[in-house]
Amino acid sequence: MLPDEIVSHFVLHKGMLDRVDPSFIDEAAQLIPIFANEVFAIYSRRGERLPGDRAGHLPKLGERCGSMGAGQPAAYSTAVVVTTYN
Repeated sequence: MLPDEIVSHFVLHKGMLDRVDPSFIDEAAQLIPIFANEVFAIYSRRGERLPGDRAGHLPKLGERCGSMGAGQPAAYSTAVVVTTYN
C-alpha cells in the first residue's frame, strides 16, 4: 500500500490485529515498542524502549507474522495521520 514510504510509527489496536495487513504487522514487529496498554501498542523507529513493567501489554506480534528483526534507522520526511472514531 505504501511501497516507497517509510512509516516511522505504528499504532496497533490489539483487538483488531486480525484486520491488519500482515505486512504492516511484520514491519511494526521490527521496530521499538514505545507504548502499550490494555488496548493499544505503539512501535517506533526511534524513541525510548517500553519500560519492562509494561511489556506484558505488548501483543505477541511474532506469533502473527513470519519475520522479526532489528529495524533499520532511516531518513524520512513523510507523516501519516489516521483519524479514527469509535
